[in-house]
Amino acid sequence: MKRLVMVGWLVACACLVGCDDSPTRRILLKKEAECLQCYCFSNAPVARAALLDCARYAEQCQAAGVEGIIYDEVFARIYGRLYRVERRLGHTAEAERCLEKYSHFHALNSSVARRTGRPHGEMERLLDDKYDRGLQAAWKTQ
Repeated sequence: MKRLVMVGWLVACACLVGCDDSPTRRILLKKEAECLQCYCFSNAPVARAALLDCARYAEQCQAAGVEGIIYDEVFARIYGRLYRVERRLGHTAEAERCLEKYSHFHALNSSVARRTGRPHGEMERLLDDKYDRGLQAAWKTQ
């Protein structure tokens, strides 16, 4: 009987540890890689959904205090790419909000951006040069 109770207790503990759904850096990196795949190889609505999901998870990580992540850089990548997708979908107001967020997070991550206060066109060029260099996104050609 003692063995049965002990085995049951160990199984319950293993399940609780295995079922831990608190945010982690490893999962965020995995989500970012999956998001980049969707951004490059999917249509615009799928890319948009993946970017929004990645942003939500990054916010969860930040709220949970997950360390080892440069959140300003993560959010700059997400919102810069989301700006382009929203613009492509014709969601002008949402695209502008994403551009503002991109500019904000980029400025927090870059001393040059803080000093220069780059205009919108320059921010888009910077997105091309810094985050999307060499990426070919399928949704851009559809």
